[in-house]
Amino acid sequence: MTITIKYHEKIANETITSYSQQWATNFGNMLWTMGVDYTLNASGYPIPPADSIKYVAASTHHNQSESNAAIVIALKKVAGIENDQSITDLRVSLEFGEALVPIANDGTSKHPHQLLLQQVQLDISGLDIRADVESSMPTLDYALWQDIYYQGGQNLGIYNLLKGNANPLLDILKAQGIDVNTPVKDMTIASQFEVPTDELLIETVGITDGGNTLLAA
Repeated sequence: MTITIKYHEKIANETITSYSQQWATNFGNMLWTMGVDYTLNASGYPIPPADSIKYVAASTHHNQSESNAAIVIALKKVAGIENDQSITDLRVSLEFGEALVPIANDGTSKHPHQLLLQQVQLDISGLDIRADVESSMPTLDYALWQDIYYQGGQNLGIYNLLKGNANPLLDILKAQGIDVNTPVKDMTIASQFEVPTDELLIETVGITDGGNTLLAA
């Protein structure tokens, strides 16, 4: 099962360490940060044999000069070959960005309340961190609703990420063989998202008398 990384061009020079630490700072601590509205949504629960489980979380700062942060954590059943044997497993993808937007409801979705990232800045897929997610989310739920002073879960990656600390997750990614200290543009397992054509084109109107002033339309 292969780990793949995709990134937006504006973070090409960032390492996973530098990006995730800044993201965590922007997100803050769901348990303690003041002046921030938090969103936490789930489309399923980590109880086998669920084929797909999705969590979304976002922070929206009351101070508009502060950067927001959002994440989609998805567990999906994947098939593969290991030691010449066909296997299926739940692998995790982490999508990082700044804001969530509603999924368009076409009348057929079972979960019209779900959200997705407005723009994915970093996508790490194929991670074997199911156990961490399945421990992190109940731990977060316990801390949020029963014991805000809870001191456990210090080694849980996702739990601590949503508390503004990326270091445990970085340790887990390193244990998965990911180089978290190389710029993503230089990583062999990483590739840049394709930029849609309509983002590259700027329709312009201008004067026709030989001047060089243009107005973006």
